[in-house]
Amino acid sequence: MAEHDKSLSELVKQLSTQFDECLETILDDSQTKSEQNFGQKSESLIDGLDACITPLKTTIQDLKHGFGDFRFKALGDRDLDLTESIALLRRDIEIKQQVIASYSKQIEDWTIVLPALEKKSKQIVCMETNDKDFGNSTPSSHGEDEDDDDDNVVFEQV
Repeated sequence: MAEHDKSLSELVKQLSTQFDECLETILDDSQTKSEQNFGQKSESLIDGLDACITPLKTTIQDLKHGFGDFRFKALGDRDLDLTESIALLRRDIEIKQQVIASYSKQIEDWTIVLPALEKKSKQIVCMETNDKDFGNSTPSSHGEDEDDDDDNVVFEQV
């Protein structure tokens, strides 16, 4: 492919230009279509998106290959490349093991705390309901009416 012969800086400039053009096309098309067909999706807009995105994907793939080639050239030795990859994988595994250990510790802590919280909440519920059913509609203040209003009087004189 001729695209792989381009330098990384040229590919980045190309990607930037294509992105700007694509964004401008999308914004212009969507504004025009929204004015013409208020609230309706247009097939031409979707086709326009596909036409914009395809060159972007191609340029991104070329950049990916360019970076891979650059990395390989920088290392110069396949054994060194493999050694570096193995070291990075080991470091990644260590990080993931630390995260797993951290979450395991949190789970262990919660398995201890949750039963104690459940027991305490049951005690509180029992104390507040005085071991009565939840369906009982009498107030918990020993059956006394807390307000000093006469229940039969609609309006109270001041």
